[in-house]
Amino acid sequence: MKRLHWILSAAMTLSASVALQAQQSLEEVVQEAGVQWAFGRWKGQTENGDTIIQQVRWDLDKHVVIIRGQVGDKIKFMGITRLDPEIAEATYTGFDNRGGTSKGTWDMEGGDLVLRIEGVSPDGNTWRGAVVFAQAGDKKLEMRMHSLDQWGDLEYPARFSITLTKMKAPARRPQGARARVKSQKK
Repeated sequence: MKRLHWILSAAMTLSASVALQAQQSLEEVVQEAGVQWAFGRWKGQTENGDTIIQQVRWDLDKHVVIIRGQVGDKIKFMGITRLDPEIAEATYTGFDNRGGTSKGTWDMEGGDLVLRIEGVSPDGNTWRGAVVFAQAGDKKLEMRMHSLDQWGDLEYPARFSITLTKMKAPARRPQGARARVKSQKK
């Protein structure tokens, strides 16, 4: 019996070390899922006329994805996605300018990118839901907010949906341009 226990322990240790060595990077996960289209700056308008701006970009040598955005002048948010080595999933941690926080995981469902999140509002109330990101034609991104049922599945219809348009990247200054401007001001 001790020998069987030892063999099982050794097999589990070996499989764990192989899994760690073969673990993918977040960049590889994004490429395999084919969701590079979601990166960039996006803009749209809500039904009540508020402008939504969202930016999805890489950071820290493509080990982290940063999502920043705002809705009108009232709501600002930021989220950080990383590959969690303990569970081998892309995990999300989010914050907003009102003191709310959220945590979640990413998944692919029917070709759409799905972020299931659980959050805590500044007053301590908890909530959960999902944001679905779908490619909606050339340079279009559809975002849908869904409730989740008791098993964590998306409820239909979506509670809210908006189509965002990809914005042109801002022109970059040539290297050294800032230094030349500063020296000319003296």
